[in-house]
Amino acid sequence: MAVTVIMPKLGMAMQEGTIVSWLVKEGDRVEKESPLAQIESEKVEYEVTAPEPGIVRKILAPEGSVVPVGKTIAVITAENEVLDEAAFAPTQLMAETVKAAETKAVEEIKPEVAPKKVEPEERQRISPAARNLAKELGVDLSTVVGTGPGGRIVREDILRAAESKQKQPPGPLEYGEVIPLKGMRKVIAERMAESWANSPRVTQIMEADMTEAVKLREQKLAEWEKEHGVRVTYNDMIIKATALALLKYPIMNSTIAEGEIRIFKNINIGMAVALEDGLIVPVIRNADRKTLFEIARETKDLSEKARTGKLTPDELLGGTFTITNLGGLGVEIFTPIINYPQNVILGVGKITEMPVVRNGGIYIRSIMKLCVVYNHRAVSGAPVARFTQEIIDILEAPLKLI
Repeated sequence: MAVTVIMPKLGMAMQEGTIVSWLVKEGDRVEKESPLAQIESEKVEYEVTAPEPGIVRKILAPEGSVVPVGKTIAVITAENEVLDEAAFAPTQLMAETVKAAETKAVEEIKPEVAPKKVEPEERQRISPAARNLAKELGVDLSTVVGTGPGGRIVREDILRAAESKQKQPPGPLEYGEVIPLKGMRKVIAERMAESWANSPRVTQIMEADMTEAVKLREQKLAEWEKEHGVRVTYNDMIIKATALALLKYPIMNSTIAEGEIRIFKNINIGMAVALEDGLIVPVIRNADRKTLFEIARETKDLSEKARTGKLTPDELLGGTFTITNLGGLGVEIFTPIINYPQNVILGVGKITEMPVVRNGGIYIRSIMKLCVVYNHRAVSGAPVARFTQEIIDILEAPLKLI
């Protein structure tokens, strides 16, 4: 009996998935749970496996197809079973996807229109003055149509051709590579455009003196690693400090919906992880209730999953506040885009040793810039400044973190 392979629902919010690639072809024999295809949804890739052993008799969704959850993408049969082809025809949605892709490919391959060439005998019908002028102005005589007696090319024809040449745009640009806007990059593009359109944003930048945090981490790192089995990073410390600050300033942990500012009960912090082809934001749930070391273990686990493509859709959902840290890439200051529909995002720069004037003296301190971008529809500058200062106060007295 034929067994269908369907587009799985891999998370509560998943509505459709994209066929990234097929790992088998029609006619291949597969075992139960053998990898069949690579699919992508919500910036995460998964392998679809065979529900039963048999022969891959029909592939219904070509690579690049966007398929709703629950739709059949392939059929597996017993070795000698005859498939009812009519019962498993590609869906209209898949057919339209293929047709659109083929149309686009045809449109992109357009033959260049060569300029009309004038026959050799016609090129000879030109006045000496026009020939000399053409040479002087760099006009190709084979492209000039004569308007003199009998089609003879005259001086005015050369002048017109020269003027037209100057007005013509330069030749078309050539592309070295074309990257389709699909999958993860498509999701990022859509969400960034949505954020830009719906969140009138303001950026505020403040400095945190990380000297004591650096000193504490250097002193305790080996001890913490031995006791808790995890290597605490500065990012872990920032996540914990931010979660504590959100308890005091809950308006920062909010969204706007249906004309209301809605403050979340849970503090679920998304941490942006840079990948080769984009950005992904796994979520640390209830970060305010977790210890620094629990956060460190979770960020390590989520980062590894993100970079190996093993995150589940549910690990990307439910964020209420986002932190993006580019300090490790040498960035000091930047203005991140709000992770819509959240209202606030924190951008973290690198820790830099610099001279600081205090009480009439000059001291070398470890300074880190915090860039808070917020939706001005929901929050204003003064509360954001107090919220940011609360994060700074915690980081500058880092024993509060443990």
